[in-house]
Amino acid sequence: MPVLIILTGNAAIAIISLIILLAKKSGTFAFICGAVILLCPVVGVLFLSGSYFLSRFLSRNRTLAYADISFDGTRRKKKQQPDFMEEVNILPLREALVVSGTGDRRRALLSVLKKESFQNISSLSEAVENEDSETSHYAAAAVLTAAANHRKELAALKKAFEKNASEKDPTPALDYLGGLEVFLQSGIMERAEKATYTNIHSELMAWLYQCFQADLRPEHYVCQTELLLEQEDCGAADLWVSRGIRAFPQNDEIYYTALRLYYVCGDHERFRILLSFLMNSQINISNRTLQLIRFFTYNGCSS
Repeated sequence: MPVLIILTGNAAIAIISLIILLAKKSGTFAFICGAVILLCPVVGVLFLSGSYFLSRFLSRNRTLAYADISFDGTRRKKKQQPDFMEEVNILPLREALVVSGTGDRRRALLSVLKKESFQNISSLSEAVENEDSETSHYAAAAVLTAAANHRKELAALKKAFEKNASEKDPTPALDYLGGLEVFLQSGIMERAEKATYTNIHSELMAWLYQCFQADLRPEHYVCQTELLLEQEDCGAADLWVSRGIRAFPQNDEIYYTALRLYYVCGDHERFRILLSFLMNSQINISNRTLQLIRFFTYNGCSS
């Protein structure tokens, strides 16, 4: 009779242990423990209980050693299905557009649009041309909304500039200039509208050059030159790139813009002179300019 009670209690412990370990998703370990308890009455329970409490005691009194931290590939690898919607939260817009599946593409685009800043809105032009009509609609609506909001911001910046314009503080003018450059470089403007804003940018640059030349940065000269070049005004573009070179004689970006200006406008003599100057100078040039130099060095420059 006592033996029957012990065996029954042992079986109950085995079943309870199995259920608890399975609930903790221990898997194979759960069945091993259950089998040990069931096949080794009393001894199995004592052995597993003793092992558990001994391991807890030893781990509590042991500090973590460097050897415990390992990237060894032989350790157990856990495969986890990627969370698509979590991943698209960090996708750039261009990557979101190549996602296969219309539903996924739409969700990805909406996720990106929630965080997309106006500085990156030019990438939306690709989404506007997307084959999926609803994706194209989302993108077009986003472009129109962002453009309207930025025009309001420009109007506020212009008002602040006109109200606070003085020869003591360049901040209102520089803020207005920065807003104009973001809008002009967005790629969402019609040619006529861009020409109008380019003229405003030119007038503001002229005022800043006269009153706060020291506060203008290389990117301001580069942007002004590229805007005028786009309007095919090579004379005015040449004036501003020359001013930029004088103000920042060690800036590679301005020299690259000058090379592009001379080449596009057909002034190949000045192009060759500047190219030769850069090849023999100590100016720290970028890889982009270096590639340009190599191309024309090995292939020649057509006149």
